[in-house]
Amino acid sequence: MDLTTINGLKEYLLTILFLDVDKIKLLSSAANFTYRVNLQQVYKGCMSIIVKHAAPFVANRQNISFDQERLKFEYQALTALNDSEIISLNSIVQISKVYHYDSVYHILVLEDCGDLPTLMQLIDNKQLNTDMAPKLGYELGYFLANFHRWASGNEHLNKRPQNSVNQLPLTLLSLYAQSDIKYDKYLFSDEEKRLFSEVVKLQTKNTMNDVETFIMGDFWIGNILIDIHSEMNTIQRIYIIDWEMARHGLPSNDIAHFCHQLFMNSYFDNCLLSDIVMSSFLRTYAKLFNLDIEYIKDAAIVLGALITVWAFNFDTDIQEIIQLGIEYITKALATDHTWLKKSVLKHLIRTDYLDTNETSYNCSHEYHSNTFMDTDLK
Repeated sequence: MDLTTINGLKEYLLTILFLDVDKIKLLSSAANFTYRVNLQQVYKGCMSIIVKHAAPFVANRQNISFDQERLKFEYQALTALNDSEIISLNSIVQISKVYHYDSVYHILVLEDCGDLPTLMQLIDNKQLNTDMAPKLGYELGYFLANFHRWASGNEHLNKRPQNSVNQLPLTLLSLYAQSDIKYDKYLFSDEEKRLFSEVVKLQTKNTMNDVETFIMGDFWIGNILIDIHSEMNTIQRIYIIDWEMARHGLPSNDIAHFCHQLFMNSYFDNCLLSDIVMSSFLRTYAKLFNLDIEYIKDAAIVLGALITVWAFNFDTDIQEIIQLGIEYITKALATDHTWLKKSVLKHLIRTDYLDTNETSYNCSHEYHSNTFMDTDLK
């Protein structure tokens, strides 16, 4: 059966899980094929589920081969995280519960978090007020710092470096190779092309290295669903979805992906909401999980690369966007402390990084298990 089609998935659900289907909708086809399935009977207490299928190629770039075993790592990561102390029934930030994994057909069945708006949609449609924005940034910063701390010490997951290899087709190397930017001779000088190629090699090396943590891998505001109480106008739940890029890597990667769209909104559109969410997120993360200056540099480099790769996605002068990305790359590579302390990532920097040998998450990838509490933020 062809699980890249709705009819094929319907056949699978009926013959393997004995589920009668009411309706199937293809939600996305990025790395995996992702479907929302409405059922005719209750399954795991639900009438709708999310089903993901990993084909032997990237779903939206079918000319690129992609190891189907990547879905196994997503399953293991979600299962381990759901069983950890990070996620509880009372946690505002949640991830999807895992209902079923099939290693033969490469199927993952997940909780349907509902047809909720993404953080990106709330900001774009101005549906997030300035009172909720700091809370939202705090909760996301708290979660990511907690997640990175937990992931750094998780020996069970860290025995699977192969997922870094599996994810290489969707690293900056692939994005750059397929982007319109590469083929537009008017956008880059030869020196800028050389610089970006250097960054691609650096990030690919970081992806391949067996570092001591794994990351969400695609922690951007389009993968964050927000459930707002309509009457009280408060945040009820935040769902982090699409863990298909979960892999071994540097925590700075997740930070850069989160900040990318928010920074673009703030820098080019003077979006106050984006700035508030991003600042609250960075301040909270920095207080809970210390990154040394080399990892903050890496976050700036990845941010600059993301700005450059996705320049065509914004209604702004492309050359201006590219120059902003190049600035972040060059200044970070040069370890320009003065510039870093004025950059959008300035809230990550603690002044004692430059003056003391305070324990932090550093370039040797040594994990330091520091207990953190809410009182640290008060």
